Amino acid sequence: MSSHDGEAGPPDANRLVFAMCHEISNLVAAVRLQAHLLDESLSPRELAMASLEVDDLSARASALLALIKPVLTADSGRKSGRVSGDVVMHGVERVVEDYGIGGVKVSFHAPPELPALALDPDVVHHLLLAQIFCAMEDAHPGEHVRVRAEPREAEVVFAIEDSAALEEEHLRWQQASLRGRALCCAIAQHILLSYGGRIEVHRDGDGSRTEFFAPRAPA
Repeated sequence: MSSHDGEAGPPDANRLVFAMCHEISNLVAAVRLQAHLLDESLSPRELAMASLEVDDLSARASALLALIKPVLTADSGRKSGRVSGDVVMHGVERVVEDYGIGGVKVSFHAPPELPALALDPDVVHHLLLAQIFCAMEDAHPGEHVRVRAEPREAEVVFAIEDSAALEEEHLRWQQASLRGRALCCAIAQHILLSYGGRIEVHRDGDGSRTEFFAPRAPA
């Protein structure tokens, strides 16, 4: 279908939450499958790999769960903040350091001091994590995911760059079904628009660059 699950126009909060719950359900089912496969015959290495897989799946589900409330409240009573973009970047980097997808390198690049953001830093934190987790899942061992932040005149741009083959559902996320990276893009657009921000996805060589435009706090 050419639009979000056959419906015209951008998805509203209810459609997004329905899709998020479906995605979370799939992640929990994958966790249960991993748990079912655990037994005494596994080697220590196999047990360690299974543990990492369970942890990774749980982290992805947690990021989506944390975004349900911001999606539902995006059009009313949003929570603003005044936290440096540096704090957001460092917080995301600490979480990703513990994420166990093997062979995929994630690097973070930002100037020494980023301006304060005019929106809830927890929301930006989980929006970035959700998109980074998707990028890492799509990447192959040896590929690189880069997370960048740079100040603009009235905003801070957070970008996730990866070399995985760019899928049409990611590039044309506004017309794609609400799942995977397209769902994460739709969530980000829904929330960021309520703060005066936006999201853009571009080709970057053979891969992609996903940009979150977050408004800066007034000086």
